[in-house]
Amino acid sequence: MARILIASVSSGMAAMEHLLAKEDEMSIATTMAEAVAKLKEEEFDLLMISVHFDESRMFDLMSKCKAIPKNAKMPIISFCTQDTAAMDAIHDTISGVTKLLGAWTHLDLRDSNVKRSIDAEARGVIERCLLDNERQTFDASRRPVQENAGHLQLLPC
Repeated sequence: MARILIASVSSGMAAMEHLLAKEDEMSIATTMAEAVAKLKEEEFDLLMISVHFDESRMFDLMSKCKAIPKNAKMPIISFCTQDTAAMDAIHDTISGVTKLLGAWTHLDLRDSNVKRSIDAEARGVIERCLLDNERQTFDASRRPVQENAGHLQLLPC
């Protein structure tokens, strides 16, 4: 059984309930304050954040999560369930930025009710994310990317 914090608007909750294993324990946060409080007080195996969480504050929550020492290595998956014109245009950018900030991946779940293969793929990603050996391999492969991102922030504009 995994303990998973879902930070999302209400429309994203149904998609997560549909995807997660029945034995997983979900905790839900709909505001930044609520999510940060839960991250400080409780232990989670995974954080899943909707792009539209708390008026599009997904990146803020990712940073706050990583700043809490006990969560520094906790896997994060960002996801999108709302189909908007803007999402088509910026999906790849969001995926890249979330990975630079330390997320495992970004799941595009906008068609998850239509295409069952998306559900199976998303479940597979979540399950791999919860395995210790997969997390260690991921951390090792992502470390250089995150170090380079830190160096880029130091460059003058």
